[in-house]
Amino acid sequence: MAAAPEQHPNVRANRYYIVRSDAGCPRCGAWNALVALMVPPAHEVRWDEGNGEDPVARIDWESMPCCALLFHIESLPGAVERRLLEYFPHFKRGAARGSRSGCWANHCAHCNHPWPDEDCFCEPGGAFLPVAAEGLEKLRVIAIEEPLCASVGGYAPDPDFMAGRLAP
Repeated sequence: MAAAPEQHPNVRANRYYIVRSDAGCPRCGAWNALVALMVPPAHEVRWDEGNGEDPVARIDWESMPCCALLFHIESLPGAVERRLLEYFPHFKRGAARGSRSGCWANHCAHCNHPWPDEDCFCEPGGAFLPVAAEGLEKLRVIAIEEPLCASVGGYAPDPDFMAGRLAP
């Protein structure tokens, strides 16, 4: 597998969470475990105010008061990549339809079809945007006490399902 292009991190945290959900594959219909990465309150986001010629001319990190789901993940620390590939081998780098090339995405364990991040994170009823109690019940949050510094193109702050589930 080719290495990802070098990206400038824009999200960092002292710890992170792996959120598990379940959904039927959009291609073959087989039921799959899906995962997402989430950062806790007090994580930091880099707001790049470059001038176009030098994209890192000015970098400001801002502490955020809420947790956030990360998607369109372009780069991760090696330790995080290894953990994901060991325990969740179907969350891997690949080009999903409607997604950026080379981003980390969930793939079907049966037919290897990639899930577009928009279906998981942006559509009501998606794996990580439940609209009913049944959707909330299937979500599992796993705390990982390791730092995370990532380059992401998608950021969903304060997901509704996390209300009251994390200690401050």
